[in-house]
Amino acid sequence: KFLTWLIVLSLIVAVFSPLSAYSQADEVSYAIRNALEYLRGNQSEDGSIGGFTNSIWVTLALVAAGENPYSWRVDDGPSIVDYLKSRVKEFDDVFSWEKLILAAVSVGENPYNLSGVNCVEKLKKFYDGVQIGDPKLLNDDFWGLMALVAAGENLDSKEVKSVKEYILKNQNKDGGWSFALNSTSDPDDTAAAIMALVAAGENKSSPAIIKALNFLRSKQTSDGGFAWIGGSNSISTAWVICALKAVDENPYSWVKDGRNPIQFLLSLQNSDGSFNWTKLNRMNPIYTTACAIQALAGKPYPIKNPQQTHGKKMFSWKSLGILQVKDPKVYVRVEGSTETLYEGWVNLPERVNVTASSGKVYTLEPCPLTALYIATNGNVGVNDAWYPGWDLFVDSVYGEANQGYYGWMYLVNYGVPPPCGSGFSWLTSFGPLKDGDEILWYYSTRTPLKLVVSDSEVYVNENFTVTVYYLYLDLDTWQYSWKPIKDADIYVDGKIYGKTDDNGKLVLSFSSTGEYWIYAKKAGNYVKSGKVKVKVSTPPEITKLLKIRKEAEEILASTGNVSATYEFLVSNGLIRENITSIPDYLVNTLTKFYGSKLEMYPTFEGRIQLLKVLGIENVTITKEVEILKPNRTLSLSEVPKVLEEAKNILSSEGVNEAYKFLVENGLIVRQLPSITDETTRVLLIQAYGKKLEMYPTFEGRIQLLKILGIEAT
Repeated sequence: KFLTWLIVLSLIVAVFSPLSAYSQADEVSYAIRNALEYLRGNQSEDGSIGGFTNSIWVTLALVAAGENPYSWRVDDGPSIVDYLKSRVKEFDDVFSWEKLILAAVSVGENPYNLSGVNCVEKLKKFYDGVQIGDPKLLNDDFWGLMALVAAGENLDSKEVKSVKEYILKNQNKDGGWSFALNSTSDPDDTAAAIMALVAAGENKSSPAIIKALNFLRSKQTSDGGFAWIGGSNSISTAWVICALKAVDENPYSWVKDGRNPIQFLLSLQNSDGSFNWTKLNRMNPIYTTACAIQALAGKPYPIKNPQQTHGKKMFSWKSLGILQVKDPKVYVRVEGSTETLYEGWVNLPERVNVTASSGKVYTLEPCPLTALYIATNGNVGVNDAWYPGWDLFVDSVYGEANQGYYGWMYLVNYGVPPPCGSGFSWLTSFGPLKDGDEILWYYSTRTPLKLVVSDSEVYVNENFTVTVYYLYLDLDTWQYSWKPIKDADIYVDGKIYGKTDDNGKLVLSFSSTGEYWIYAKKAGNYVKSGKVKVKVSTPPEITKLLKIRKEAEEILASTGNVSATYEFLVSNGLIRENITSIPDYLVNTLTKFYGSKLEMYPTFEGRIQLLKVLGIENVTITKEVEILKPNRTLSLSEVPKVLEEAKNILSSEGVNEAYKFLVENGLIVRQLPSITDETTRVLLIQAYGKKLEMYPTFEGRIQLLKILGIEAT
C-alpha cells in the first residue's frame, strides 16, 4: 500500500496514440517527420497545399501527426485552415461537404457555422431518407456517415441510423464493400466502410466487421500491402491500416510472406519525404503522402477534436496565481511495459473534460493528464475514489492497468520528481506547461533514460559528447536523481552509432551538414531516452558561399543552363567574368609548384583562397621555405578565432609568421609557394583572361567552380 501510494505521488504524464502496437516506432516517427517536411515545402502563399481537396487530406494528416494546422502558413500569410474556410462557398457537392466537415471537426472548428455556412445542413440536403448522395454509389455513404458522426450528430438520429443500416445491407457476400452497388469489393472502400460503421457505434467484433476483416486479409499481397487494381499502392494500404486501428487490430501482426502493411508503406517513401502511389508511380504525391501520415500516425478517420462541454471544474492555474501559456503544444511519449506506445506533438486546448471512474466529469486546464487524455482519445482509466485527497489517479492506459507496486508515472522535461512522501499534487508538481515541453508517461516496471549532448550545434567533423543517465531512486532517502549509465546504445536517425563508456559518455562527430536526431536505448527494463536534435553546419567563413552555391545549383538543376548559373553568380559579386575549368597542362604545371598530392585546404586552389580570405594578397613565400607541420588538431568551432589571430600576426609580424601560426594550428597542412614562374603565368592568362579578375583572384575563381561542382563547362 505504501509503495502504491508512492506511485500516486510520482505520476508522470504523457500521451498515447493508436501507434501503440508499433514495434518500429523509431522508423515510423522518422518517416512522419520527413513526410511533414515535404508537405510544408509545398505550401502556397494562400495557405493551400496542393489545392482544395488535397488541403483537406493534409489538414487531417497534420492533426493525426500532432501538428497544429493553424500554424502551417507561409510567413505571415493565411494558414491552411484559413484557406479551407475561405473556400466554403465555392462548391456544393456531397464529397466536398463530407471531407470538409471531417477537416473542420479535426481542428476544432464548428461545422454548423463555418465561415457563416452550416456544412452539416448542406450535407443533409443530399440525404434522401435512406442514403446520402448518388443512390448508385456507396462511397459517399461511408464518408457521409463519418462526417455526421464527427460533427456530433446523435447516433440515434434518423440520418445516422438509416445510413448505417444501408451500408450494412449492401455488404457483399465476400465480406467487402465496393464504391458502388453491385460491384466487386475492394480494400479501399471496405476500409472506409469499417471506419464509418465503427464510428457510428458498430461493435468492433460484430459479424459484419469480422467478415470485412477476413476479406481484407484475403486481399493482402505478398509485399504486405493492399491493392485496389494492379499491384499494392499507398492509398489502399494506408486506409486499411487506419481501419485496422479503428477496430484495435495490430497492423504489424498482419504479415504476408514475411511482410506487413507498415513495412510496405514505408518502402514507398522517397528521399524528399513524399510517398509514391506504387513502386514506380508517383501520382499526386501530396495526397498519397497525407494518407500515409494518417496511417503511420495510427489515427483512423474520423478524427474528433476533444470537446469541452460542461463538468466539474477541478483545477485552474489561475487560481494559484500562475499565468498558463494559452494552448501550449507539447511533445508527448508513452512507454508501456514492453514497447513505445506513442510519440508525437499534441496541442492542448484551454479546457478538457476528463471522465473519472465515478462517472464525474472534471474540467482541467493544460496539464500532463489532459495531454494523455487527448492523445488516447480518452482511453485512460482515471480513478477519483482511491486517493481523493491527492486529486485524480491514472490506473490504466489503453487497457494496460496498474498491478501491485507498478503503474503509470510521468516526467516533464526529464526533471527530477519530488521526493516520495513530500505530499505534492501531481497536477502542479512540475509547474504549468509551455510550448515545447516534453512529457514522458511510462509504466514503472521500466526505468527511464535521459540523453544530454554537450553541444546541440556543431561544425562538420567537430567532436561533441553525449551522456546517458538513468533515473535512480535512493530507497534510504526516497530521493530521485539521474546517474550515468554505461553500455547504453546510441542511435543516430534510427541507426546505432556506438555504446557509452563507464561514465555514460560517447564522443560523436558528423562529416556532413544537416540535422541529426540522437537517442539512447539499453537492453533490459529501460525506457529509451527522448530524441535530441543536433545541428551540424559549415564553418562561418564559407556559410555565405555555400548558401549562394545552393541557389546556383538549383538554377543549374532547374534550367540546365550554365550561362544562367554564371550570370547569377556574377550578379551576386562572386564572379566577374566567365572562365573555363583547368586544362590538363595547367594541372601538371600547378602540380609542379604545389606538390604531387595537392593536399590543400580543401584543394590547392582552396589553400590559396584561404590566404585571400585572410587578406594576404601578395604572397612572397618561395617553395624553399621550411616545411612546417601542425602541432594540434583544430576544432572547426575554433576556426573564426584562429583566423582573427592570424590576421593580427600578419599585420604585426608579417606573412611568414602568419603562415607559421596557421600551419601550427592545423589550418594549413603544408606551406605553399607563390606563382613566380613566368611560363605558368602566361599559361594562366591564356586560359583565364588577361585581367585575371577572379574571386578574389584567379585561384579563388577556380575554387568557386569546384565548390559548385562545375568541373568542366
